[in-house]
Amino acid sequence: MVLKPADLLQGRYRVELPLGQGGMGAVYRALDTRLNVLVAIKEMFPQPDLEATLLAELRQQFQQEALVLARLQHPNLVRVTDFFEEGGNVIKLGPRHRFSVNTQPLDQVLGGAGFDARRPALFVWEGVTYYLPPQAVEQTLAFIRQHAPAGSVLCFDYMITIPEMGDRFGAKQARDAMRAIYSEEPLQFDLAEDQVAAFLAERGFALLDHATPETLQGRYLTLRDGLLAGQMLDLFRLVQAAVVG
Repeated sequence: MVLKPADLLQGRYRVELPLGQGGMGAVYRALDTRLNVLVAIKEMFPQPDLEATLLAELRQQFQQEALVLARLQHPNLVRVTDFFEEGGNVIKLGPRHRFSVNTQPLDQVLGGAGFDARRPALFVWEGVTYYLPPQAVEQTLAFIRQHAPAGSVLCFDYMITIPEMGDRFGAKQARDAMRAIYSEEPLQFDLAEDQVAAFLAERGFALLDHATPETLQGRYLTLRDGLLAGQMLDLFRLVQAAVVG
């Protein structure tokens, strides 16, 4: 099940718009109609051809993550407030902190969330870049480079360019589906896979890890007998980079 704007979950949470999507799930902004507050919903929708045992493990991990985060309280951690299954998919949610990259300075937003520019930080920026205009991506990278000390780490994902898609597994179909379902959130940013290291270096970052679907399949989906437990959507890449001193 892929959630759509106006979908109502548990008779309470009304989906407003998508915030990001990856190969195994998606995040949405929603309204808790009972309390009249914004929440963020994270939905796990693994590929249908996964083996039952692996699917059960993924569901258990997803639930365990929710249980752990529900018990933790820290300004730099997302607090989980609910967890349920609907339409065959597992869903968890927590408070949604909304801000605009175009109108609200990141130093104010992050400062209010406990960010300390004197200490190395980990920035997790997943399911976002492809929905932003290039200028917003540049501004975010510039902010991290200017305000985070050397050694701080940035993790983000990006979408490959249209010419690179070719017949890659599910790439064109997934991109077309995202454009059709999330018409209010146009796809605006992508990167050429072979230009990522140079792109980061020009902006003051050192590439630490560049995970392709093949890399991730080798790390996490290869069984002991060498066979693959499943195939990953070949549209996104995961990047880990460090701020250079």
